[in-house]
Amino acid sequence: MDIKEMIDINFRGNICIVQNGKVLYERENGFADLSNEIPNTVETKFASASAGKVFVAVGILHLIEQKRIKLDDTLGMLLDIPFHNIDKDVTVKQLLTHTSGIPDYFDENVIKILGCSVQEGNMNKIPIVFAIDSSVIFSAAVAIKSLVSNALEETFYDIHIFHNGISHKIKTGFDKLSTQNHLIHFHYINEDIFSDFKYYKNSIRFEWYKLLIPDILKEYDKVISAGPGIYFKKDLVNLYNMDISECECCVAEAFSSDKSINNLQNPQVEVMIINCKKLREEDFLQTLLKSEQEYKSAQEIFNNQCDKILRISADRYVYKQIQNSAEFKNIAESLPKEFLCRGFTDFLQEYLAGFKR
Repeated sequence: MDIKEMIDINFRGNICIVQNGKVLYERENGFADLSNEIPNTVETKFASASAGKVFVAVGILHLIEQKRIKLDDTLGMLLDIPFHNIDKDVTVKQLLTHTSGIPDYFDENVIKILGCSVQEGNMNKIPIVFAIDSSVIFSAAVAIKSLVSNALEETFYDIHIFHNGISHKIKTGFDKLSTQNHLIHFHYINEDIFSDFKYYKNSIRFEWYKLLIPDILKEYDKVISAGPGIYFKKDLVNLYNMDISECECCVAEAFSSDKSINNLQNPQVEVMIINCKKLREEDFLQTLLKSEQEYKSAQEIFNNQCDKILRISADRYVYKQIQNSAEFKNIAESLPKEFLCRGFTDFLQEYLAGFKR
């Protein structure tokens, strides 16, 4: 069988077969960046992740076979370097069997060879949640597209979409917004958890999903929660790196230019930094579920349940009022085809007109 017949038509990646130093077959398939349709080339770099472990293990076993090292040798015996965060008594056997206790030193999805830098062993990794339902899918797509389009080269957005049911087609569209530097995850929310709240069914229900962030994203001490109807104009690293250790959350308030609609006493909250660690320590969700107090919105819950909230202006980070913005229109029209429904142009004009009203 010809090797070309063995390769699936949807295969994305590069193939190189070498024998005795001679290249027998070489081929590049598919896209390195699907959303922007950038093809793979011989220069494309791939995150091989754990695939390299078997080659490292074979190489070490060869050294053991040659009696150059032993399984019981320690790092301190083999390497004449300072060990700050790793025990020098870790053995070769423990390294091979992944029992050394050494954690990942950065996310394997965003290593430096993919164009992201490592700053003192840590990426600018920013977890951000968008809570949505079917009514705000388009605006959420625009928000995410503007977010990744304005990201710094060293920023990695770990994007989480909380939803109550979206189609495979729409998930595919969101997946196309992810890149080598930014990943998108989906979390289905069972709304039964809010069934005891009197005003829940008559409110904007997806906004309540952010109450679940500390318990769903337990790997993070703090997380940004963003509304779907906003447009980001710069990277959020400075916002995320704010010290909120003494607060339950930081609210970045966006004000309408029409003071009769949204005055200073009633700001439209679109972006929050949630101190997940502190809220978990306070058992925030369980306390809330046991409460008999009636709340009309998720933001009202945060305002009443949190002892300390830091409030800042969101103007540096987002556009709240999109006044027929050409840049917004360009981003909207560049969305994956899954979001571009029939009559998209008319829909876009109507959507933009809504911001003028």
